[in-house]
Amino acid sequence: MFIETIKVDSLSNNSYVVGSEQSGRCAVIDPVRDVDQYTAVASRHGVRIAYALETHLHNDFISGARELAAQTGCQVGASASGGTLFPAARLQDGDEFDLGEFKIKVVHTPGHTPEHISFLVEEQGEPTPSLPAEP
Repeated sequence: MFIETIKVDSLSNNSYVVGSEQSGRCAVIDPVRDVDQYTAVASRHGVRIAYALETHLHNDFISGARELAAQTGCQVGASASGGTLFPAARLQDGDEFDLGEFKIKVVHTPGHTPEHISFLVEEQGEPTPSLPAEP
């Protein structure tokens, strides 16, 4: 598994590429318009971009999710309550994406925007730790 952060200082934005060499797939979270950097990361790791996921509607820059979908055939995903006007999977709290040895889980986290969602990366097959019982 790998996670690469793509910093775009001019927009005060971070994007992430989360992928699995084992499954040969990755997801790009909050891609900016210059999508060549994401396809370069995918190529370097020998994976294909399966998903372009948006945490919220970006009013401060143009998203690259649709361009990634056009170039790679990946699926675009955005919050179900965001009112997207383009083809996208309407993501809701609890939705999951299987990427091999890990999954990405959608968590509704309103705050920055009402439709904001976050993505939780969890290893597959790992037992969930439990807290010891209170005495």
